[in-house]
Amino acid sequence: MIIENLKKQKQSILNGDFELVYSTEIMALSNQHWTPSDVIKETLNFLCIKENSKIIDIGSGVGKFCISGAVLKPKCSFYGVECREKFVDISIKIKDDYRIDNSYFINRDFSAIDFNNFNGVYFFNSFQENIDDKAVIDELSQLSYDLYCRHNQNLYLKLNNMPEGTRLATYQTNDIFIPNSYKITENGFETKLKFYVKNNDVDKNTSIYEN
Repeated sequence: MIIENLKKQKQSILNGDFELVYSTEIMALSNQHWTPSDVIKETLNFLCIKENSKIIDIGSGVGKFCISGAVLKPKCSFYGVECREKFVDISIKIKDDYRIDNSYFINRDFSAIDFNNFNGVYFFNSFQENIDDKAVIDELSQLSYDLYCRHNQNLYLKLNNMPEGTRLATYQTNDIFIPNSYKITENGFETKLKFYVKNNDVDKNTSIYEN
């Protein structure tokens, strides 16, 4: 019923309502790890500027962003890449139960994904669990600054190799890890949410990873 109402209304609903599709254990992670519904709505309006857009969510968790996006933007496709198999299983079950055919979930390290298959990227600082013991999710969380830096470097290089015009939305993410080829177009939610468009004319030589 919750997903059906979301489909009919074509608008974001309260987190507490949407997340009733998840277990109590998963809902307990919501405030820290899952994107708020009002942030999702704003982000979709930025990323999905044309029909048939293909959006990738890096560290998609239990699929909240992709499932919401697929329902609210039915002519676009949403791909969640997530390293935790149990979260991918939860995401797939929800999309199958509610027949949400334009969302897809991949159990893989994001560095193995070809980002050039997408024209929009969403990232909600899923590497924070590597440096913040308060962000630990489960036994798979590894506190390692080296791992944190390696993930950020891989993301940086992936983003930098995407074509001009690529749209990127980040939430609670330090923009030092975003390539200089991406220009901020707007921000919101006390600057926690940032929108970028890739512009290849921007000088890329001051990268923290390319020097």
